[in-house]
Amino acid sequence: MKRYLPFAFSLAFALCPVHGQYGAPKDDSDEKEQAQPPEEIPDFNNLDEYVYVPKSTLNYGLRFMEGPRITFRGVGAIVAPESVPDITTPNIYRIYHDGAVDPDGRSLAIGTGSGTGSVPVATDGKTNTWTYIDPSQLTPDDFMQFHVYSAYVPSIDPVNIRGKSGMGAELYNSLDMGRLGKRLKWSLFGGVSISGINGATYLNENANLNTVTDTYNLFGQTPSPAPVIGTPYTSPSTNVDTLTLNGGGTETASVNSTTLISNVPVDRQFSTSTAFVTDHFKLSGEDFTIRGGPELEYDFNDHLKAIVTIGPALIYAGTSFTATELLQPPLGAPIVDVVSDGVTAFRLGGYADATLEYDLTDTAGFYLGAFYQSAGGYTEHIYDGNGSDYSSAVNLNDQQGFRTGMSFRF
Repeated sequence: MKRYLPFAFSLAFALCPVHGQYGAPKDDSDEKEQAQPPEEIPDFNNLDEYVYVPKSTLNYGLRFMEGPRITFRGVGAIVAPESVPDITTPNIYRIYHDGAVDPDGRSLAIGTGSGTGSVPVATDGKTNTWTYIDPSQLTPDDFMQFHVYSAYVPSIDPVNIRGKSGMGAELYNSLDMGRLGKRLKWSLFGGVSISGINGATYLNENANLNTVTDTYNLFGQTPSPAPVIGTPYTSPSTNVDTLTLNGGGTETASVNSTTLISNVPVDRQFSTSTAFVTDHFKLSGEDFTIRGGPELEYDFNDHLKAIVTIGPALIYAGTSFTATELLQPPLGAPIVDVVSDGVTAFRLGGYADATLEYDLTDTAGFYLGAFYQSAGGYTEHIYDGNGSDYSSAVNLNDQQGFRTGMSFRF
């Protein structure tokens, strides 16, 4: 048996190439699949054409809105711009609204054998450095009077004005939410706008005029004609003064003679009278509005449509309030007192508008409409620390206006 094994293995190896060449018997189904034609590409020519319809609309334009109602009121105090010290200290600076009395500036010149130079005149209760502006300051008995003025307005009655109408800008976007009928559809919108707040008025108010009057001695002299401002003035005559020297001798010198005045007041009086004060109140700033809500659109045709929106509005307002008071005293220049302050406020209200929109193309058009918004109000006060309390109340209710601009759909 063993002798036949080599022969069997040799036969098996000989048959392998034959099997590899012809393989297993072929399946008839494989030949049929290879014989079938390829599948045809589907024909899409009969399908409806797909067209994209814009769902969002962006509006950018201008808005013209009437100003808010503003109420001004308060009490006012005009403080004297000068501060006059006591009436007992000699040779100090005293500034008045209609003049000034300064320390004495006289000196004596030395020009003999004892040397050269100058020395101050001994204090004699007088000064040669002073100014005044009006002849009425000279009294019939040859005294000179100077004044300091202040005023108080006990009540500034409320005055109501309509703020200035102005132009602003707006930007808002709406998102199509679907149709409610053949011509009616609804959207959701949100947007922002900015407008100015400006208002001003002039008032003439009764005021209590407080006057401080200081009287000075002229020692029987008559001053040069008014107005005299700034530097001492010199009369043509001279006085001869005697100067005692350190060695005990004396020397005489001619000194320019000015109209001298006492270097302290001889009297001070306080009085109250009636005067008019002119008030100028001015308010300026901006309001920034954020709004949103539902939007209804009615299509008249392919181009013209009517749009109505309504929703809440959040208004951020920032304004600066300035109060200017002007007092014209009996003598001297007007006294002007200016105070100002600023405030910001958030107010929640409502907004509605009605708009006509005309489409120029499928993606662009223009609009024109009217709107209404209301958001309460706020009050701003100014305290100056001297008794003034000015207020401005801004009423943001019932504001109306027009809006126009371009619309873009995408």
